[in-house]
Amino acid sequence: MNKISINQCVSDAWSLTTKNMVMCLIVLVAFCVGSAFGSLTPQTTVYSTDNMTPEESLRILMDAFSNCFGVFTFIGYIVQYAIYAGLYKMALNGYNGLKVDTAAYKMPIATYLKYIAVYIVYEILMIIGLCFCIIPGIIIGTRLMFAPIIVLDEPETEIVEAFKKSWTMTEGSFWNLFLLGIVVLLINLGGLICCCIGAIFTATMTIFISVIAYYQLKGETPADAPEQMETI
Repeated sequence: MNKISINQCVSDAWSLTTKNMVMCLIVLVAFCVGSAFGSLTPQTTVYSTDNMTPEESLRILMDAFSNCFGVFTFIGYIVQYAIYAGLYKMALNGYNGLKVDTAAYKMPIATYLKYIAVYIVYEILMIIGLCFCIIPGIIIGTRLMFAPIIVLDEPETEIVEAFKKSWTMTEGSFWNLFLLGIVVLLINLGGLICCCIGAIFTATMTIFISVIAYYQLKGETPADAPEQMETI
């Protein structure tokens, strides 16, 4: 069973992030896209209900929810997922010693669709788990966190198989991953304290940390990857 080195994840992620600032720019674009779609959500409209039947009121409410929140939010999420698919592919390339640039986005449409589908299912499963006293959600979120990365690293992997691989890969590593998650949270809080630039840098660093942890559990260390440290 392979183990995670938290020190290695953080130190290698710092090194890769500082060497690949183009990823920081794309993360900034992702944040801007999310904000842009959020701003497109129309403000609540006040209707006169003096001569309105209950059926008409319900229809207006459902139409407003569907046309405003549903459409814009859905499109915004899809665009962000596609952007992050490319970012994670760039991080995979960077860890393997390959060039980190926007060429990573030249993936088949099927890969994008599979990544988006896996990410949506992952979030749904995590939300369902959180509804059951929170702890199941944390366990599910931790054990299945590598499923989206797997479909980018191994595009031939089917959706269900990606979740199975992530669950198997993380067996016995829950607490290390949980601690890594806390470290990532603290890193990103530090980035927020440093305002926008710091947050973009730490967000990019988080992507690299996930990829490095993935390869550590997978047990693959590319020849071009940074030298591994002793696990903790």
